[in-house]
Amino acid sequence: MMKFVKNVKIPFDIEEILKGVDVDKVAFIDDASENMKTKNKVSIAPFSRHIFKEHLPKEITDFIEGLGFTEYGCNLLIQYTGEVSPNHYDLFLYQQEVNENTTRYDYYRYVIFLNDRVTGQFYHVDNDQLDWKKGDMYYQDCDEYHGGGNISSEPRYTIIIDSLKKLCPNFFEQPIVRKSYVRFKNENAR
Repeated sequence: MMKFVKNVKIPFDIEEILKGVDVDKVAFIDDASENMKTKNKVSIAPFSRHIFKEHLPKEITDFIEGLGFTEYGCNLLIQYTGEVSPNHYDLFLYQQEVNENTTRYDYYRYVIFLNDRVTGQFYHVDNDQLDWKKGDMYYQDCDEYHGGGNISSEPRYTIIIDSLKKLCPNFFEQPIVRKSYVRFKNENAR
């Protein structure tokens, strides 16, 4: 289930702070096309750039910690024109490696979009396409089949945060179920 959490103010210009980062040097780019040929629905997302926590600018980690996350894994997903992450389930392999005796079911995943969606950018969960705005924050269940990409002329920037359920901030108040995602009533919701 994909749940809208709230819209958060992004206190930085992502393109400005990335000017000081050699994205090609620090980004992990995985081409899992061979895995996708086997029709394996549980795969590593290919064709996208992920900058992991240890290489992120301090502005991003300060922002995440300002949301209440204390122990977490995260990455900045960058998708340039023509880059996609075909449909997949997340495995949380890195998180399981650094947190022994855990499974993917022990984690929550949060997604924060750093720019407004433009025509040609997409992110879907099962059969629902998100129409996000800059700062929209969503919770995504670990069993959600999802994918996304960018065929627009502008880069797509997304922060992905993984945290053990027992260590996550409590963002949820009075859920209102709509289709296959949930929006929550709170003072920050649109």
